[in-house]
Amino acid sequence: MINYTREIGSLMDRDLDNTSEVALACSTGLRLGGALYILAERAGLADSYYLADAGLRAGLRAAAGRTLNQDLLRQAWSGLDVAQRSYSAKRAAAFTQAGFAVIGRALQMLEQSNQQHGVPEIHSLAVEAAALWPGPVDSEMDPAGSLVTYERACQIHAHRALVTGGLTKLRHVMGAQELAYRRLAEALA
Repeated sequence: MINYTREIGSLMDRDLDNTSEVALACSTGLRLGGALYILAERAGLADSYYLADAGLRAGLRAAAGRTLNQDLLRQAWSGLDVAQRSYSAKRAAAFTQAGFAVIGRALQMLEQSNQQHGVPEIHSLAVEAAALWPGPVDSEMDPAGSLVTYERACQIHAHRALVTGGLTKLRHVMGAQELAYRRLAEALA
């Protein structure tokens, strides 16, 4: 069995440049966003959530060298605020609010050049969110049925993809992870 704590610690010991940190932070938010979008859509908050999602995607583009659209970032904050305040579905409320916190930290990272909220904190928040998942986890995601274990494995896989293949490979890996989270939320009754 993989020791995720040691593996993540080993990966994080390697120095990442600012753009790599931003890319990992945004990809973490987008990965959880696969489930968050479905949950927000069910709660009638798809438009608000989509603004937050668009901010994270703009962050990934900025990590690739494009200029960060500050208007889009402001809209992301506005959408996230509405989604956080308005989300009221009881069954997945704890997971959803914790997932929104991950997105908020990633957006802060985009705004603040001093990296007050780094990838280790964002990864920790993502694991905390995964621990709050209210339903079963498909054995395809994790044979033991643990979303925490799956999230930790995703973090390692995303980091490896970024280091070995850059943003293109990270986006590919993130897309599959995001889809898995989406299917998980779609299966939640």
